[in-house]
Amino acid sequence: MGGRNPHKVPAEMNVAWMTKAACRGFPTEWWFPERGERATKALFICEACPVREQCRQFALSDTALHGIWAGGTEAQRRSERRRRRKKERARPSQEGT
Repeated sequence: MGGRNPHKVPAEMNVAWMTKAACRGFPTEWWFPERGERATKALFICEACPVREQCRQFALSDTALHGIWAGGTEAQRRSERRRRRKKERARPSQEGT
């Protein structure tokens, strides 16, 4: 995210991929638009990022993250988490097999 990660990352989490992120070196504020603003520059950069999937998984794993991560907004991440929980609940139980 931007030139730095403003969030504390658990020591056991592998975030080495962040060094390869396309967003490194760009103004951090591009990933944190004000209400009603579009993050056009951030979204463009995320689109071609070589570690976009790792960033996406990282962002989905932390509900406290704000801003644009992997080209997705906070609302998009909440929606994806709900979709995953619903899918998980619909999966047949593996118990007793």
